[in-house]
Order: sequence, then C-alpha cells, then structure tokens
Amino acid sequence: MKKTFSSFTKTFILCIPAATLLALGVALYERAHNASFGAARLASDGTFVSGIILFCLGALGIASGAGAFLALSYGFSKLAGRLYRPKNIAVSEKETYFDYCSRKKAVCKTSGTSFSFAALLAAGILFIAVSVIAAFVH
Repeated sequence: MKKTFSSFTKTFILCIPAATLLALGVALYERAHNASFGAARLASDGTFVSGIILFCLGALGIASGAGAFLALSYGFSKLAGRLYRPKNIAVSEKETYFDYCSRKKAVCKTSGTSFSFAALLAAGILFIAVSVIAAFVH
C-alpha cells in the first residue's frame, strides 16, 4: 500500500505544476486575444482546461488498467492477423479472448509502473473545483 500511496503522491505533485503552467498559458492566450477579461475569468478558463485534460487522461488510464480496451485490442490483433497472415501460423492466431485477457493482465501486473492515473483524476477534479470557484468570483 505504501508504494501505491508514494506513486500517487509523486504523480500528483508532478502534475500540479504542469497543469498550472498549462492554465497560465491558456490565460495568457486569452489575455492576448481579448483584453477585456478579468483575472477571475482568466483563472477560471485556464484551470478548467487543465482540469478537463487531467481528468480525461486519468479516466482513460483507469479504464485501460481495468481492461476496458482489451476487446478492441484483441479485435484489432485478430484482424491484423487475418489481413497479414504470415506463412507459418503464429501462436496468437490460436489464442482465445480469455487467454489474451489473462496474458495481458499478467503482463500489466508484473510491469510495476510508478505512475498513478488516480492522481491525474484527483488533480483534474481539484482544478475543475478551482475553476468553479473562480467562475463564481467572476
């Protein structure tokens, strides 16, 4: 559990400055194109864009980790195997969907990534909350 908390903390701490820089970039872009916006509006827009990007990346990462895209991956690998059939039939051609899912999940469990998609999701929610607060101030 400590490793998961550590990877969550590291990812969260790394994505906050990146999202803040993105929010600042959005605010500067809006300021250059429309000088009539106030600071609260610029902060709201910038943090909303950053929050949505982080939230979507985190949600896609969590869904991918849960195996939501395994059916698409299996289907495309079978299609590619049928279109570009080698001279000798590969082992993956005889592999069932259950075997494919088992093999992919075993590879994911042994890879041991230090990146936490839950941290991206949490940072996205935090930035969206800051955006809503800035919108009410505006």
